[in-house]
Order: sequence, then structure tokens, then C-alpha cells
Amino acid sequence: MVNNYIDPEDSDIVIEAKKSPVDPVDYSYTERDVILYNLGIGATEKDLQWTYEGDDQFAALPTFGVIPQFHANVILFLPLPIDADLTSNTAL
Repeated sequence: MVNNYIDPEDSDIVIEAKKSPVDPVDYSYTERDVILYNLGIGATEKDLQWTYEGDDQFAALPTFGVIPQFHANVILFLPLPIDADLTSNTAL
């Protein structure tokens, strides 16, 4: 599948990258993941809909939908070389 979302301001390298096919990435999560996310962005123990999997209205907050993208980006960029001296204590 070719990405047709080319922005007129894209550089040539970005245009070529957008033409490259991207394999789908599976993502699975548990109720625990949802609860930790909901707590992490401000839900409290009083918000049972967001923090207790046994609640009749239990759900992930709508912004949970951004989380699978983080996993996909890590997989996408891991093969890139890292040019950093990790042994140095010097702040960059």
C-alpha cells in the first residue's frame, strides 16, 4: 500500500519514505495496562469506570489509542545506528 499523504513541503527523502510499505504491527494489552494508563494521566481510585476492571462501565480513556503507536515507533527505529557515548557521565 502506497501512502498518498504527501505534503508539498516534504523533502525528497520524506516523500520516498512515505512510499515505502510498512508491515502491520500486532499490539495487545490487558486490563492492567488500561488501568495503569488511566491512573497515569490522572484518574483516581474514585473513578471506578477508569480504574476497576469489574466496573460495568470499565473502559480505556479515549487517548489510550495513542499507546500502540509508541510500540510501532520503537520497532521502526531500533535498527537505526545510535551514535552516542553511553559510558560518559558528561551531560550533552
